[in-house]
Amino acid sequence: MSDDDDGGLMGWVIFFLIFGVGNFILYMTTGIFIIPIPRR
Repeated sequence: MSDDDDGGLMGWVIFFLIFGVGNFILYMTTGIFIIPIPRR
């Protein structure tokens, strides 16, 4: 069971890393974020 949990966790980590990098590249190239970051 622990192996399954670890696999799921790693999947989320990789997902966030790829999503974050994609967001950053998009922002650097177009100035647009996939998900707008609220500013106060």
